[in-house]
Amino acid sequence: MSGHYRSYDDDGNPVAVYHLKVLASWSLFGWLLVRRYIKDGWEYSGRVRVGLFRTFYFVNRLSEEGDR
Repeated sequence: MSGHYRSYDDDGNPVAVYHLKVLASWSLFGWLLVRRYIKDGWEYSGRVRVGLFRTFYFVNRLSEEGDR
């Protein structure tokens, strides 16, 4: 197997495949990390606060492997 694939829905139409990253960090340092990912072509999806200072940030981008 080559590792390259294309995903299809029930009707046989190709669908987009996304990579999702969860970035766990402390307050402002996490946002600086997210900005670095945005500059590299990732899209900001959201965040979840899991404590007083702890935050999970979510970034995603379209997978090149799913499009081949």
